[in-house]
Formats: sequence, C-alpha cells, structure tokens
Amino acid sequence: MRQGQNESVQEYLGKFREARAKCTVNMPEHEFAKLAQGGLLLDLRKKFEGIEFRNIYDLLLRVDRYEALLKEEQQKNRPTSRPTFYRDLPKPSTSRTMAVHAVDVENMDSNEADDEVFLEEEEESTGVNLAEIVVSEPRVCKALSKASKDQRPTTVQISKFSGTSQKGVGTKSYTFDISKAELIFDQLLKEKMIKLPNGHDIPSANELRNKTFCKWHNVWSHATNNCLVFRNVVQDLIDRKILKFPEKATMENLNCLPALSSLTDLDLSGNFNGSQIPDFIGSLTNLRNLSLSSCNFIGPIPSSFENLTQLQNLDLSYNQLQPENLNCLPALSSLTDLYLSGNFNGSQIPDFIGSLTNLRNLGLYDCNLVGPIPSSFGNLTQLQNLDLSYNQLQPENLNCLPALSSLTDLDLSESFDGGQIPDFIGSVTNLRYLSLYYCNLVGQIPSSFGNLTQLQHLDLSDNQLQPENLNWLPSLSSLTDLDLSGNNLSTVFDWPEAVLNKLPKLVDLTLVNCSLPPPPTPILSTTLYKTNSSTSLAYVSVSHNHLTSSIFLWLSNYSTSLVRLYLSNNNLSGFIPDFIGNMSSLVYLDLSNNYLTGFIADFTGNMSSLAHLDLSNNYLTGFIDDFTGNMSSLADLDLSNNSLTGFIPNFIGNMSSLEYLGLSDNQIEGANPNSFARLCNLQTLSLQRNHLSGQLSKFVQLLPRCAQNSLGDLDLSENVLAGSLNNLTSFLSLGFLNLKANQLSGKIPEKHQFQHELVGRGGFRNSFLKTLQITLFGFIL
Repeated sequence: MRQGQNESVQEYLGKFREARAKCTVNMPEHEFAKLAQGGLLLDLRKKFEGIEFRNIYDLLLRVDRYEALLKEEQQKNRPTSRPTFYRDLPKPSTSRTMAVHAVDVENMDSNEADDEVFLEEEEESTGVNLAEIVVSEPRVCKALSKASKDQRPTTVQISKFSGTSQKGVGTKSYTFDISKAELIFDQLLKEKMIKLPNGHDIPSANELRNKTFCKWHNVWSHATNNCLVFRNVVQDLIDRKILKFPEKATMENLNCLPALSSLTDLDLSGNFNGSQIPDFIGSLTNLRNLSLSSCNFIGPIPSSFENLTQLQNLDLSYNQLQPENLNCLPALSSLTDLYLSGNFNGSQIPDFIGSLTNLRNLGLYDCNLVGPIPSSFGNLTQLQNLDLSYNQLQPENLNCLPALSSLTDLDLSESFDGGQIPDFIGSVTNLRYLSLYYCNLVGQIPSSFGNLTQLQHLDLSDNQLQPENLNWLPSLSSLTDLDLSGNNLSTVFDWPEAVLNKLPKLVDLTLVNCSLPPPPTPILSTTLYKTNSSTSLAYVSVSHNHLTSSIFLWLSNYSTSLVRLYLSNNNLSGFIPDFIGNMSSLVYLDLSNNYLTGFIADFTGNMSSLAHLDLSNNYLTGFIDDFTGNMSSLADLDLSNNSLTGFIPNFIGNMSSLEYLGLSDNQIEGANPNSFARLCNLQTLSLQRNHLSGQLSKFVQLLPRCAQNSLGDLDLSENVLAGSLNNLTSFLSLGFLNLKANQLSGKIPEKHQFQHELVGRGGFRNSFLKTLQITLFGFIL
C-alpha cells in the first residue's frame, strides 16, 4: 500500500490502520510502522529515512509536526529574534489556581477551514498540565491579538487514532491569533499569571534555536504554538473575561503623541493593520527605542524619520515593506539594533544597510532574500549579531563576512539550497554562535573552521556533508554545543579523539543519524577508557548510528554529570553496565532498539531524577517482579518487546508521576494488587501481546479511580482475558481501547456510554465529546 499523489498523510495512514486491524499476522507494531513509512511519498520518505517509529501513531505525530512547522514558516509566524528573559515566580497567596484538563480536538493548521484534518494531541498533552494559570484579576495581555479572517471556525475529524472509519465531528473556534501562542505564554509568565512548578525549567534562547519545545508542558515533542492544551487554556481565559485584548491604536487616538517631546521608548507593535506609518512619529526626536513590528504597514517610511537621529533600536519586522520604502534609514546614524525580518518578500538585501556603521544587531530572517550580500556590508565593523536564516541565498555570495570583524553570532539556517560551506567562514574568528542547519550543504567541512577558537555553539545538522576527518574540531576548545546530526561521518573513525577528548567545555553533543562507526581497538584503550576531558557534558544524543557497547567505556566517565542520554537504534549488545543504574543526574535515558541482554533485575540503582526510561525492543529477560530501584520521578516507562515474565511489580505502582507505561510484546502474566495503586496521571497503558489471563473486570479494577479518569489509551489486545466490557464505561477519558484477540463475551456497550464531558479543576469545562475507537476481534467498531 502506497500514498497516492493527491492523498493526504492522514488519509493514507487511516487506510493503512484499517488494513492493519484486519491483519492476522503477529508482527510488532514498529514493523507495521516501518511498512507504513515505506509507502509515504518520496519527499517524506527521504525526510524520515533512518528513523524508527514505535507505532503508526508515532509516525503520524512526527509527520504532522513536520508539516505543521513547514506551514508555520510559510505563514511567517515566527516570533521576533530578540531574546525573552524569564525569572522565577513567587508562590501565589490568595490567587485562585486553575489546572486544566486536555481537550482531544486539534487542528494545527486552523487557516485551512475547508480541509478535514485528522489530528490528535500528543501523549504529553493530555492529563494534568505541568504549568498552571494563576488568576487574581482580569488582565490585558499585550501579546493577544484577534484572529484573522482566515482563521475561521474549522470542521475537524476528532479521533484519538487518526484516519479510522469511525470519526466524530466537532468544531473549535479561537478568537485569538493561535500563531502567537508562544508569545502569549511569555507575556503571561512575565505578568506572573503562569506558575511553573519545581523542575519546569524553560531552556535558553540559544538552546531553543531550530528546536521544537512546548513551554506549557515542558517537553521537546511539540511546539508551544501547536499545543492544543495551551490554546484551549487561553481561549477559556478569554471567554471568562480574565484575559482581555489590548485596544488597537489608530491614527485618530494617537494625536497626543507629538506633545510627548521627552518620549524615549515607544512600542506600537501589533496595531494599525495595514495603514501607512504615521508621519508624526518623526517629530518625537528624543526616541531611542521604537517598535512598529507586526502592523502590516505598507508604503514608504515617512521622510520625517530622518529627524530621529538619536534612535538606537528600530523594529519594523513583519510588515509589508520593500527596500525602496526605507530610503530614509541611512539618516539614522545612531542605530545599533535593526530588525527587518518578514519583509521584502524575495528582494535583494538593500545596499544602504551598509551605511549604518554603528549597527550591532541586524535581523533579516524570513525575508526570502536572494542575490549577494552587498559589499557595503563590509563597513559594519561593529556588527555582532547577524540573522539571515530562512532566505534564499547562495554560499558564494557571502564573501563580505570576513570583514565583519566584531561578528559573534551568525545564523544562516535554511538559507541555502545546496552548495559547499564557504571556506571564508573560518575567517570570522570572533564567532561564538554559528548555525548552518538544513541548508542541503555537501562536501567537506573546511579545515579553516579550526580558526574559530571562540566558537561556543555550532550547528551543521541536517545537511549532506561527508567529511573525511574532524581534525579542525579539537581547536574549538570553547565549544559547549555541537550538532552534526544528519550528515555522513561513516569514515571518521577517530571521532572520539576529536569530539570527546579535546572539548573540555562541551555540554550538549548531538550526533544523530550520522552513520557513526564504533571506534577502532587502538582508540578504545588509549582514548575512551581514560578520557575525562569534559566534566560539564550533560546532553548526549548519538541515536541511529552503528555504535557498539564499547561506547560505554567512555560514558562511565560521566556518570555524575549526564542529564540526557540517547543511544537508541545502535548495535549495543551484552549487559547494561552497572554504572548506568547509578547515574543519579539522568532525566532521560533511551537505550531502545538495540541488542541488549541480561536480567531486568540487574537494572537497578539510584535514578531518582529519571523521568523517561526506554529499554524497548531489546532482549532483556527475567521476572519483571524483580524490577526495582529508586525511580520515583518516572513519567514514561517503556519495556515493550523484550522477554519479560511474571507479574507487574508493586514498585511500578508507586511511580505517581507515570503517564506512559509500555509493557507490550513480553510474557507478562498479570498484575499485583498494588501494581497501579498510585498511577493517578497514567494516560497510556500498553499491554498487548502478553499472557494476561483471568477476568477483564478484575484486571481493570486494579486501576484506581484517578487512573480511570486520566487514562486515554488502553491496549490489552492479544491476551487471554475473559468476561464482559461493562465496567469499562467508568473510564472518563478513554479515547482508544483495543481488546482484540481475547476471550471476551457478552454484550458490547453502546459507544455513547463511553463519552463524557471533560471537567477540569477550577470550573473550566469543555463541551467537546471524546470519540472512542474500540477494536474487538480484529475489527474497529
């Protein structure tokens, strides 16, 4: 089965799921996902080549997210390039706190009103939210803006698993611009209307560059702008008149401004909606900071702007300006910060920018700029930050860059469509941040990169580079973040020497899907086992490579510093080393899709900070009853597709933060009385293809009432459970139920018996009914 040229991914995967439900072949879910992946259209198939998905649901989420991000960029909804600063919030005193439950209705592309979209919220987006709204009194939110005419109510197909033959229909309207969700979050956090619990740390602006992160849920799986839960929270606040839209300024109600002769800071962003820039602004001659972003201004900037000789910061991003509209800018000789992103629409970079010799920060991203950078840019000797990402430039047209002697931050992400990395970038020796992400670059990494000795962040990911060596890398002794993912490092056998042993300040190492080879024997004895150069290394992601268990020799040196460790889809074999179980600082550990063996009981220790543990698709054996240890913070536990036997231990029942429990494809026989005792946040329970027996009703009764309220996905298929389904109607949030290939009998409850209104604590109500997919005997009901 293959995706048709005019067939959406949701339609294709929907048909695939229907065929899968009728299939009697006993095959792991990830194998079916692989078959579905192979039937995608060529561009999507190439994009996700080398990535293994846990199931079709996982594949759909990733494809949806990828397409949503593409649409988001096309709609020019990226926020301004200026950083946002966060501070800790005090504990609320008399304020009322509301925690909102999830709503399983999503349409990531709300502007496509006529399309039927089969989308679901991601796993992390259900249940009780990690961030909370703290309400004291009605507030005006500056980041709120009205929804455009294009963002009209959309008809969506609501289904926990998309594309099935059984769908419910609902509509969801948002009165605010959903593309500004992240900006709204930032504003609410700044105004202390959002409370972040302990451990909910928002990454810095540099950490978030070119990455997907949800600030509401504190997860990397989806973006804040695409977060269904946060959208609905904001809409509820608006409906309850707790959040208010700012009044838009018009020319008529700004008549008093010219009288404010001492005014130094003026922010009129998000106003006017399509008019020309008012002429009177040029009379405010003491202005130093002026923001006119996102106003849809058209036409020329008034010549009176030439009077603003003290202006230092000017933000004109996301209007409808063309280079010829900016002829007065050269007169603003005091400018240090200029943001013109989201304008020009395919023009060349205007030459006059080179006359603004005091510029320190210049934002020109998302302009679809073409052609060379003007030679006059060589005059910008004080420029420190240059953002040219998301344009249509050519590498050879950047030869003025070496003249920018003060440049420290250079972002060229998604600005090229092929070519080689120009050698002269290595001449910009003061660089601290460099991103060439997703530029389709080929060939070698220039040896001149070794001159960038002050570089702290280097992102060359998602290109087609094939370097013969990394000899230039050890010279970058200040490097803290390195991402070479998606390139071909298959011939770089000395990568441990270059990457691991010579970068003492490295914090974040990402080498995903690089065809990374295991180090040869001589390096093992001289480098890996003895290396201890980077005492600050916290994040390591080397999934989808050809590494063997020899990598553990190096990792043993970082047992007290690592926070995230991703080693999935490699060639790891043998036992999991003892030191892994004692890495007390670990929050994420992924060893899935390898060839690891040994008893699950041997994986014990002190991992009190661990939130995500994935050991699925290995060859672990033994009684799961013996699986113990200090893992009280776990939110996701996946032990599926191993050879575990016995009963689910009471130890798991004490993991009160657990949201996902995957134990499918083992030989588990049942559960103990307290196996689920405190799992009040459980959203997904996956136990298919085990040896569960006895009455279904007795097994379900082991789940506490709170778990019955939170559980959205329950898969008990291909076991030997007997009895009826009647007691399943008490599950308030159930969206997916799979019981096929058991020994059930009796009457099947009507589907409407499973549908309930979701009621969040604090009085928030959601009128959207959940649509339940039930699978029995291989057929979707």
